[in-house]
Amino acid sequence: MLYVFTLGFHADHIIRRLSRSRSIESIVIFTAKPVVRAVVNTFKEVLAFCDRARLPIPRLVEIPPDDAAESIYIVLSELSSWDKVVADLSGGMRSIVVLVLTALLIHSMKSYVIIYTSAEREDLPEFSISLDLIRTIMTKSLSREKFKMVQEIMKTPGITITELAQTLNKSEKTIRNYLAELKRLELIKIKGPKQNIYPTKWAKIIKKIQQ
Repeated sequence: MLYVFTLGFHADHIIRRLSRSRSIESIVIFTAKPVVRAVVNTFKEVLAFCDRARLPIPRLVEIPPDDAAESIYIVLSELSSWDKVVADLSGGMRSIVVLVLTALLIHSMKSYVIIYTSAEREDLPEFSISLDLIRTIMTKSLSREKFKMVQEIMKTPGITITELAQTLNKSEKTIRNYLAELKRLELIKIKGPKQNIYPTKWAKIIKKIQQ
């Protein structure tokens, strides 16, 4: 799995993410071109941590903030061979974050990408977004059957698999397969011993866009 970061003058988000992650096969860090001394020093902190933690040696890749197309091309070239990408965009210049995010969104057309970011205020939690979900929303690519299932779950929060199968006139096996996809997209949650199904707030967004 490839781990992607944006870097400015602080490396806390990178070290925090790497210290709690597994299956790290490669690390790429993007920063503005030309790189300044403060960023070089910050990158050395990351190198030292990775050496202590016996992680792959990260690569620092410079991208020009004044050339969007070139920057996105460079990022896509780094992503091209990876089908699973974890990105933390909590650091670095806003323009670099936007450029890397755009490239990640394009890459998500063929690969699984999840993005993490932390708020600047320490009292606020970090959040993550699956770009697979965003792509599904933007392209309205959720199938009619799965969209109908989302609508039914929103209409009857807590519905069970058996009840959903009866309502939609589908086999429980089919319902389970559909639910696995909806859960992967973070559109539903399944809770309790009876496996009650509830919509997430993302379900409200996809309903608004796709209906």
